[in-house]
Amino acid sequence: MFIVAIKFLSGLALIYQDVWGDYALYGVSFFSGFADVDAISQDMSVKSLSGDVMNSVATLAIVIAIFTNTLVKMCIAKFFGAKTYGNKVFYSLGIICLVGVVLALI
Repeated sequence: MFIVAIKFLSGLALIYQDVWGDYALYGVSFFSGFADVDAISQDMSVKSLSGDVMNSVATLAIVIAIFTNTLVKMCIAKFFGAKTYGNKVFYSLGIICLVGVVLALI
């Protein structure tokens, strides 16, 4: 069901691409990352292969979803896990996210 919802929302984002540009797809990717990365990954792969979305846009959309999903997992571990476990996960994934952002900006 979630995959269908993401496909629907990304289809709407493509319809309104003239108004919002690629930012609508990035927004869908951001919200998709709160629950799952598979839905947006599949959708962006199909849209990229068909030529509806440029490869760079699809790649960035998937990276945004991965980043959001990682942040959610960090917060879950930090706030619902044991203190030492939460700290280890939070800091290790935080370093990974920081390196990913730096590499994305290069």
